[in-house]
Amino acid sequence: MKALKIVGIVILFLVAIVLIVPLFMAEQVLVTSSIDVEAKPAKVFKQVNNFKNWAHWSPFEKDSTIVNTYEGPSSGVGTIRHWTGETAGSGTMTLLESTPFTFIKNKLDFGPDGGGIGEWIFTETEDGCSVSWNITVSELSYPFGKLFSPLIGTMLTPMLNSGLKALKTHVETDATMPDISIIDTDLITTLAIYDSTKIAGIGDLLESNYGSLMEY
Repeated sequence: MKALKIVGIVILFLVAIVLIVPLFMAEQVLVTSSIDVEAKPAKVFKQVNNFKNWAHWSPFEKDSTIVNTYEGPSSGVGTIRHWTGETAGSGTMTLLESTPFTFIKNKLDFGPDGGGIGEWIFTETEDGCSVSWNITVSELSYPFGKLFSPLIGTMLTPMLNSGLKALKTHVETDATMPDISIIDTDLITTLAIYDSTKIAGIGDLLESNYGSLMEY
């Protein structure tokens, strides 16, 4: 009976830990990683701003059974990616903010398993740009989601590091991707006519408007 009583006390103690400790733990976890890339911010930005490009470098695309479907525009705000796979599970990613060529924000939805926010920051450097990838995992379930929250960073950090390294390699070695730069120029005087036409009328419109501009 004494041994049984001890076992009962131990069980109650463990249950108390499982139920009480999560009450004092954070409801979200921030995981962050960064890397320097020898390419202009615009070139790297393009890879993140279009979800179809993630297949080239994302660590979350390594599941051979994964199936992606897309909604909305091909890139930028409003584009949506749905995925399902044996290892990757299922979820949805929606692009919420896109500021060329400095910032991207997307929303992650894992269904019953919660969700989070992904943020990308692109900072131009002398040799290219610095890329930061941050994921904030939120809506952690009580008690087990919050109890195991310290493990999230341990699991996600290597994946973010791997993804950024793959992104760096892809961008730096893919010669088909243009290296875009934004430059400042001196102001110039321009003369223009704002007009519109259907494709069939482009020739007549240009002839008429250019004639008017030259006469002026």
